[in-house]
Amino acid sequence: MNRTQDSHSQLTDKPESSPDIGDIFREYGEQFRSKYRLHPRQYKVMYDIEHCRWDQHYGELGIT
Repeated sequence: MNRTQDSHSQLTDKPESSPDIGDIFREYGEQFRSKYRLHPRQYKVMYDIEHCRWDQHYGELGIT
């Protein structure tokens, strides 16, 4: 897949071992929420992302 950031530079493919946004939210979400006040909708989105287990449900089926 040839993705570009702009007309001058190509984006590299994401390494298999790199964290996704859910991993980051699960690791640092509580700390972030204790430091910053979130709107209830922001909190809900963050909560939903933290608790999403897409890779556990569909990764084993080869769906990405």
